[in-house]
Amino acid sequence: MASGSLPPGVPADYYQRVADICRQLSAKLILDTSGGGLQHISSGVFLLKASVRELRECVGRRLATESEQLAAAHELIDSGRPQIVLVSLGAYGALLATRRTSQRFSAIPMRSGSGVGAGDAMITVGLSHGWPLAKSVRFGIAAGSAMLMTPGTAACERPHVERLFELVAEPSEIAPCGDKRHRS
Repeated sequence: MASGSLPPGVPADYYQRVADICRQLSAKLILDTSGGGLQHISSGVFLLKASVRELRECVGRRLATESEQLAAAHELIDSGRPQIVLVSLGAYGALLATRRTSQRFSAIPMRSGSGVGAGDAMITVGLSHGWPLAKSVRFGIAAGSAMLMTPGTAACERPHVERLFELVAEPSEIAPCGDKRHRS
């Protein structure tokens, strides 16, 4: 997994270089970044985790509705840049787009807390255990919610994540809007 913004002095195409290396090693790249790092990706990302702001930066237009956000995610997938796009919506959950599906994941109602590290926790644990994509996203939502329960940059605790995981509902399928391609 690669995450974070590019530090000063790092080449703008750094993440594309990482994607190329991952492809050579048959490794799956999960990318959670923003700004210039996203603008220079042309291929090789297995999963792009983006906030709505980051997705908007990537496609260069306003994404006010869920339909617009999913259309942008599918546009990126169709371009061959990522295979999967996970859009984190904070207190509103997440949207998952693959070549054939669109799903909505609900958030766990939580008191506001530190969001530091919550995005980074979105999915990698489940995928590294070989879990199905939807289960991995649900676990990521639980981990992100657990991060909201911790002070500052402290790590969340596994028992909290496991307890919250039981509260994350199965995703709902979203029918494509204004897109004639079949996504189910």
